[in-house]
Amino acid sequence: MHSLRFLAASLSLGVIGFYGSEALFWTVPPAGLPALQVAGQALLTVLVYALCAATGLSVVLASGCGGWRGVILGGALMGISVEGAVVSTMYDAFPVQLVWTPLAWHSLLTAGIVFAASRWAAAGPLWRQIAVLVLSGLGFGFWGGYWVTERPGLALTGPLPSLVYLGAAAALAVAAQIALDRLQPLRLPPRPVLWAAPMLVLLIWLVQSALAPAPQRLAGPVMALVTAWSMFRLGRGQVASLGPAAPAWRHALGMALPLIAAPVAAALWSSEEPIPTNLIVLAITAPAGLGLWLWLLWRAYRSAASAPRKSSAPS
Repeated sequence: MHSLRFLAASLSLGVIGFYGSEALFWTVPPAGLPALQVAGQALLTVLVYALCAATGLSVVLASGCGGWRGVILGGALMGISVEGAVVSTMYDAFPVQLVWTPLAWHSLLTAGIVFAASRWAAAGPLWRQIAVLVLSGLGFGFWGGYWVTERPGLALTGPLPSLVYLGAAAALAVAAQIALDRLQPLRLPPRPVLWAAPMLVLLIWLVQSALAPAPQRLAGPVMALVTAWSMFRLGRGQVASLGPAAPAWRHALGMALPLIAAPVAAALWSSEEPIPTNLIVLAITAPAGLGLWLWLLWRAYRSAASAPRKSSAPS
């Protein structure tokens, strides 16, 4: 039973990962593809994110590092797995992408805002949830306004394609949030299940590195090991929670996010001069993501340094 709950939670987190890191990033589906092919690609991407989310979740459960620390560091592990093992985006534009892809994009934005802030807001006062949804919608819509610089045809499309694409992904994410409420509390599954995802991600990294060897690829496992070490230092050895539960209708209010983001992005697409909103988002989130990650590593180091040393003297 623990294994099934773990796998179901990983799949749910994979759905949310796809929504935050893919749908809200791309804003609209790939051009020129039939709907069935777009759906097939989305399903495959969800499974990839489920594998990478399971990697982060394994360390969260094994370490007992819950709360916002577990969200940020577990999200970083997911990002390192996606961008540093499954694909190699993390090693492009070295070393900027080491910060942007796993720490700012996947950890801070997807894990921190789309997953954790949404759950926190849905479990609290309604005004707080509305504020989080409005700010998130404006932020992701602003970010999505960048795509007209690469796809000029978006200036003529209006918000409808984005509304359909983001709305479908948001509906799946809402269902995933509701499922996570039903799956808690998560317990440690058997070790073969717990460590299967990290070992598979490592195998993928080894294969990718053998096919395209490059020294900067070593940054992926180094960052992953340091992150996992800090989680074990910061963990309390308890059952890690994925956040407070909320009524299903409160999670469903998350559908408002694409209703805000799509018109904002479309308005930016039709502006006279394209705005490089991606650079603005990078300038804000990269220092924030890196600073938060380094601060947590520092806290873990301080925790290790202040721990009482075991005496070697006979008792």
